[in-house]
Amino acid sequence: MKVMKVRKGGVIQRGIDMFQLSKVNDVLNDLSEPEIISILRDGTARISDSMLQDFLFYLQNQHNVLSIFFAHELHPFTRFHRFLVLFCSLSLAFCLTAFGFLLQNTAWILEFPFSTIIAPLMLAIWDQVLELSAKCDCVQHSLCSDRIRHWMERFGKAILGVSVFCSAWFLAFGLVFVWLAKRISGGSFFRNFIQMTMTGWLYAIGLLLIQFLWASYREHRKHRNNDIEQQNSIIS
Repeated sequence: MKVMKVRKGGVIQRGIDMFQLSKVNDVLNDLSEPEIISILRDGTARISDSMLQDFLFYLQNQHNVLSIFFAHELHPFTRFHRFLVLFCSLSLAFCLTAFGFLLQNTAWILEFPFSTIIAPLMLAIWDQVLELSAKCDCVQHSLCSDRIRHWMERFGKAILGVSVFCSAWFLAFGLVFVWLAKRISGGSFFRNFIQMTMTGWLYAIGLLLIQFLWASYREHRKHRNNDIEQQNSIIS
């Protein structure tokens, strides 16, 4: 891991290159600051000629945990709002873990599929939906006007605020579930919480891989159609 120093327009940009993405960095170094912001805002999948490095760059800017520490400094979604998303994620993880903890002491046959498959998948989906709605990805593309983007971003922040409020209730319900489970029998709640949270974050990587591949396909099809249109215009 190294600290990058990129001089653009007399300004030194600092950032942490988590995966040593040399090919992606070479492309970004040749772009202006507005062009980089446009790439980050649009969620562009293919930047360089290395699909692996492109995915890792996409991952460190989109994953709700990795992006807190490794997102590009020019990304329009701030670190503070990413921490709020993480709080919401951990709150739901706490509630689901507590419910699984209660199942472990009451209906143990259901606890394993719930804690290893159902709950982590719910957590991963919740993370992605929350972050997409908070960022309002549907209007982040550079084709949208600044006015529409401004109001939709405010709407997304309002959704994030409501989600934080709901997350407080997740914590409350989780405490009730833990209390009920502890009254029945003991157990290692903290270990289950770490296991479910980490599993959910791993599932999120799989979901982001699907998003990346779909975005790559759409971008490839768009570029191919543009090339065909240019060839037809030249011929005509």
